[in-house]
Formats: sequence, structure tokens, C-alpha cells
Amino acid sequence: MMDREAMESDARQERMDRVAVLYGEITAATREFLRAVAECDEHRDWAEVGFASCIDWLAWRIGVSRMTASEKVRTARSLESLPVISDAMSLGELSFSKVRALTRVATPESEAELLAFARAASTASLERLVRGWKTMDRAGEQHVERLRHRTRSFSIFPDGEGMYLVRGRLTPEVAAVLKRAIEAASDALYAGTAQDDEPADPEQRRAEAVGLIAERALVGGFGGEGMPVSGSRAERYQVVLHVEPATLRADGEPGMSELEDGTRVSAENSRFS
Repeated sequence: MMDREAMESDARQERMDRVAVLYGEITAATREFLRAVAECDEHRDWAEVGFASCIDWLAWRIGVSRMTASEKVRTARSLESLPVISDAMSLGELSFSKVRALTRVATPESEAELLAFARAASTASLERLVRGWKTMDRAGEQHVERLRHRTRSFSIFPDGEGMYLVRGRLTPEVAAVLKRAIEAASDALYAGTAQDDEPADPEQRRAEAVGLIAERALVGGFGGEGMPVSGSRAERYQVVLHVEPATLRADGEPGMSELEDGTRVSAENSRFS
């Protein structure tokens, strides 16, 4: 009788251990999946097949919602600069749910401390810690935003050789819009370029694109209707800002806001976007 009970107990323990082992393997495989996503994003593979962003491509490619794809892309990007958390996930020690929460607040300086808590805490406890951590960071974020605002600048001046130098310090939101505008103008300028023509290097293309942007701005004016890029190409050059619902509530808990490339945007600016 005792032998039978012992055998049943061993079998039960074996089944439960197998569940944990298999989930660890899934977690390790998920880290490889996220690494592959980050590589596709870095090389802009999604743009080559006609998608507006890595998020749009991933949602289509693996059949998930855009919100789910957005979280996976954000997490994949964040892990590239968080080696300690990345290694823990690769070893199957940390679930995607915990990693997703950690990457919302972790930095290379704080990841070890946060990981120690994550190992011992439930996912729910970890998410509460992350929310509190973001609240503490809110004052610092507001200070950084004020500093950004005070130090923004843009200047154009002659270099003494018949050319002009452009120098500036832009907020993340303005820089993102400018980058997308330059991409759109560059594509428009070189859309009909023959393959046997001598190609301009990227810096030359951007320089010519700035000229086209300025010309279009002057032609279109600044008080009337604009001249948007038409059709599906317009979506390719949109600046997408990902905002958590909490961010939109001025009196609520501070949420996350970031541009497509992962750059943080203050809650105040997000509400006006």
C-alpha cells in the first residue's frame, strides 16, 4: 500500500516538474524569438516588404493583435540593452510576463536589483513594483522634459567654403517627425532613379530631401490646407506614439509613452499628441 502511494506521489511530482521544465524551454525559445524580432527591426526588413512599422508586420506575420505585437517589439528592443535580464530569460528562469514588466522600467544600472526581486516575486507583485517605480520616476521624467525644452536649438550658418552647416538639438517628438519627413522626401526624390545612375550616399540623399521638404513647406504655406503624401504611402511615414491609457489621465497613475524606436516621451506631451 505504501509503495503504491509512493509511486503515485512520484508520478505526480514528475508530471508537475515536466510542466515547469517545458515552460522553461518555452521561455528560452521566446527569448530567441524576441532576438529575431529585434534583428528584423534593426535591419528594417518590414519596410522592404511594404509595412509601415515592425509592429504592423509582426501582427500580420504571426497572426496577433497590433497591441500584442507592439508589446513584443517593445520588449525585444529593450532586452537588447539589458543583458542580465536577457540572460535570465534565455535560461528559462524568467517568464515573458515578468520580462515584459521589467523592461518597462529597467536600465542597465537597475536591472540586477529589479531581477533579484522578480525572481522571488509573483508576476502580480512585480507589476505593482513596476507601477510604483514608474511613479517615483515621474518627477525625474518631468525634470528631464523641462531640461529638454530649455536646451532645444536649431541653427544654420555658413562654413566659409560656400556651403552651410546645420546643427540642432531637438525633442524626441520633433526629431521623429523630421526623420519621417526626410525619409518620405528622399523616397520621392529617388523613386525614378535608374539603376545605372551613380547612386547618392545616404547623407547626400538626406541633404537633398531637406531641400524638398523646405520647398514643399513654402509652396503649401502654413495657414491653409497642407499637402500630405497621398495613398497608402502616407502611413509609412506616420510617427506612431504608443500611449498607455493611464498616461492620458492627468490625475491617474503615470503610464508609458514611447515612439516607434522606443524613445520615451513625457506624459504631458503624450496628452497633446
